[in-house]
Amino acid sequence: MNTRPVAAAFFVVFCLLLCGLILRRQITAHPLPPETAQGGSGGQGEWTGQDWQPASPAAAMQVRGVVRAELAALRGGDAPKVMSYQSRFRRRRFSDPNQFLQLVSERHPEIIRDHPVRFGPVRTDPVGENAWTVIFMEGPGGERTQSGFLLAREDGEFKISRIRSQPLPN
Repeated sequence: MNTRPVAAAFFVVFCLLLCGLILRRQITAHPLPPETAQGGSGGQGEWTGQDWQPASPAAAMQVRGVVRAELAALRGGDAPKVMSYQSRFRRRRFSDPNQFLQLVSERHPEIIRDHPVRFGPVRTDPVGENAWTVIFMEGPGGERTQSGFLLAREDGEFKISRIRSQPLPN
């Protein structure tokens, strides 16, 4: 009896299970924040069922500092600096800093423009490993946008793992 097909099938099933476990761990490590369209005041993560709570003053200052530095690097066109504020996952996903800068300028042009920024509250998960905040921007023509930033703590520092922008009604 030839056991190669059975061994190959076992190997494929094993690999699929392993990939599923890795993906589940990645999703758990980087949960999505509550919908930012509601101002983020609910505190209960609608997507993850996770309690988001107000960040400590030190964590809030660090998160705002990372977002401000990221905006300055984006607006200055400094692609390597932009990437330095990204999470490991995003740096692996977007290995070319210039390509990432181009992508952000296409998907989030409101962030690249030099508009004044107002921060919403900063919230963290119960253990302080993930944080999110919302920034509000108003363009010279009165167009308003909000952008949600999800950050993950890596080696003691918050790094940006996701940005989601949407226009606001005038």
